[in-house]
Amino acid sequence: MSVVEVEKVSKFYGPATAPVAALDNVTLTFGDGEFFGLLGPSGSGKTTLLRSIAGFVEPERGDIRIDGEPVRDKPVHRRDIGMVFQNYALFPHMSVFDNVAFGLSVRGVPKRAIAEQVAAMLELVRLGGLQGRRPRELSGGQQQRVALARALITRPRVLLLDEPLGALDKRLRQEMQIELKQIQREVGITTVFVTHDQEEALTLSDRIAIFNDGKVVQMGPPNEVYERPATAFAAGFLGDANIFAGRADGCNGGLCRVLLDGGAIWTRDTLPAKGEPVLIAVRPEKFALHPAGRGPAAGDEPEPVNRLTGQVLQLVYSGSSITYKVDAGGQVVTVFEQNRSARPFAPGDAVELAWAPAHSVRVEP
Repeated sequence: MSVVEVEKVSKFYGPATAPVAALDNVTLTFGDGEFFGLLGPSGSGKTTLLRSIAGFVEPERGDIRIDGEPVRDKPVHRRDIGMVFQNYALFPHMSVFDNVAFGLSVRGVPKRAIAEQVAAMLELVRLGGLQGRRPRELSGGQQQRVALARALITRPRVLLLDEPLGALDKRLRQEMQIELKQIQREVGITTVFVTHDQEEALTLSDRIAIFNDGKVVQMGPPNEVYERPATAFAAGFLGDANIFAGRADGCNGGLCRVLLDGGAIWTRDTLPAKGEPVLIAVRPEKFALHPAGRGPAAGDEPEPVNRLTGQVLQLVYSGSSITYKVDAGGQVVTVFEQNRSARPFAPGDAVELAWAPAHSVRVEP
């Protein structure tokens, strides 16, 4: 277990006259035994950072330290890091045993010790009894666990995972998320992983960092980043969000009002001066959807409730849930609802959206 510190790291590509920043002054600390997710769109810098820690990419500026020891000038094989790639990079001509044993073999570990350690590692990743198989004889999930066992067998200080579950189908990916988290907890190794899958980041991570254009736009525990996005980009990338654009209209008793073109909404967040532009994000699952004119009466709630009237444009049935698109005063709003109603709303139905002011989150552009 180790602490990894990334301090003011920058990496540029392209000609010197017009360089493009793959990493732009990035500073992060990955705690001892932490499972840390790097999330962002393609080209945002997350994989470049992972490869910089591993030693495959050399940054132009900044420092990278493991347990306080600078590693920027160390070659890959001396950084004591394990890495699992998206395609697993298993040796197809080798058995499961030989794939896992490879790192110990090149270090000159005695054969008896190799056999003992490989057997223990295969039990840890639940592959006992499969040591004689070739990779082609394994399922995708089993191949992923072989790659993980090979990365862990040398007892590295840090484990780096680059889209480790990206090659699996949805159901197997969900199962492997649980297994991966359990194995990481058992081993206790500091783990940094790259993903573009929002659900995966929320499920696995102790903390996450959202990247965009080579910069960290927000970092924190998954629930905090999800519930309190700092920017419109973070709100829209980690999950879905409806963004309402309006103007500040003052505060009273802990509640602040934002004027929209077709009405007003309340928030508990602080606002700029009256008349200044404001963006408010609301997650789709925070809405309650009622038939128009049949929602809770005003005054029935402990605090004012935001209400917008609209018309259902579309619905998508997903079994346990339904996604609605609602035209609310010219803005298309996405609403997620659990499938509890005997009769879902239909396109053309007049509806009312209601939600608490605490779920109106002010975000920066």
